[in-house]
Amino acid sequence: MSVSEVLGARIKKVRKEKGFTQDEMASKIGCARMSYVHYENAKRTPDIDFLVRASNVIGCSTDFLLGKAECSTPDNEEIHRQLGISEGTINALKILNEYAIRLPPNKLILDTINILLSTFKGKKILNLLSDYLYGDFSAGYVSPKDSTTQKNGFTHIYFKTRPGNPGRIEKFPSEMMRELILMKLLETLHDIYISGGEANAQQESE
Repeated sequence: MSVSEVLGARIKKVRKEKGFTQDEMASKIGCARMSYVHYENAKRTPDIDFLVRASNVIGCSTDFLLGKAECSTPDNEEIHRQLGISEGTINALKILNEYAIRLPPNKLILDTINILLSTFKGKKILNLLSDYLYGDFSAGYVSPKDSTTQKNGFTHIYFKTRPGNPGRIEKFPSEMMRELILMKLLETLHDIYISGGEANAQQESE
């Protein structure tokens, strides 16, 4: 995409998120409606004055509007660069943390996230969930030295053996593999539950 196309797509997305019409957006930025429509539709390239005023109205950086940053603010962009999580995830975590004291369910969600990211069983759940969603199945039933491929509804697993041995390939119905992963996922969740949740799970990881 060109810079004009990125700019147009981003100001349009933010405008709709904020519930503004094109007339309202043009008025807030201080430009003619047709000029704004041309910018949003990537028919014209705006000048720096428009970029600065648009970023102030939207509440984002000019780098975000130009496609040089993935997140709308420098703080979120720095978190994204360090952790690789999306701006939507960053904002959701900020909201959960902000209301954690007043809204107990938010505190429980944060506790759950901490378990998933900082304990052995929590990471196992994330691996299994990834396998289930994306059909990789490597974390659940395949060792790191082996590999899997998907073909015609079957999961083909290449089992490597000792060096110089060609190994062997076995295939299993992908839906069967997905059901096995789901069973293992539920089993691991139950293990965390009966172990007392966060406290015991944290001790396990130490």
